[in-house]
Amino acid sequence: MSNIDEEFQKIISGMSPEQLPETTDADALLGEYKDLNDALEAIDPLDIPEDESLHLENGTQTVGCVLAPFIDATQIAHILEIYGIERWVVQLDGQVAIWCELEAEDNSSVEQLLGDERPMPEECDAFARVLSQLSPLGVIAVVSNLSEEDGEVSGSVRARRYLKGKPEEIVSAGLLLAGVELKVEDLLLGRTAPQDYSDSVKAAKNPKTKK
Repeated sequence: MSNIDEEFQKIISGMSPEQLPETTDADALLGEYKDLNDALEAIDPLDIPEDESLHLENGTQTVGCVLAPFIDATQIAHILEIYGIERWVVQLDGQVAIWCELEAEDNSSVEQLLGDERPMPEECDAFARVLSQLSPLGVIAVVSNLSEEDGEVSGSVRARRYLKGKPEEIVSAGLLLAGVELKVEDLLLGRTAPQDYSDSVKAAKNPKTKK
């Protein structure tokens, strides 16, 4: 979605410090995110095992979440709504996740050879770049790419931290999913959708939004 970054830049430039989303306690979140790669260096990036219960539509599924240390999903959804961006915001424990349903990644692409080093999908990248400018802790973008054939599901999950509007180090997907609540894993693996949770908030397009 090519204009997400431009729209969010308007949010940043037009909001006073008092209007910015409230973040969680920095020390608490840094305790969760600090040294993510070092803590479980031996863990390989997550490989999705066979899970016949998923039954992916059209045989593939690619979804992303941008995990941001803001405490109120309703507040973030309201910001998106003002700018006509229709997305689900999932309430987590002490943070929120913007959920993105993405186009399936081309597994035959040369970029696949880069593994976890390959760029994040444009939409997740845009959200992560801008939201990371609203929080001194940055955010984490995580994407799952699943495929199903003959009842067997396989795929991968990759994650990257963003800080001050720029992509930073790769985060171990295995460590990340081990450290966040089960809700995030379920969303990424297609077991659930944002609307399955009563505290998720959908930002609806505002017909009065100026284009």
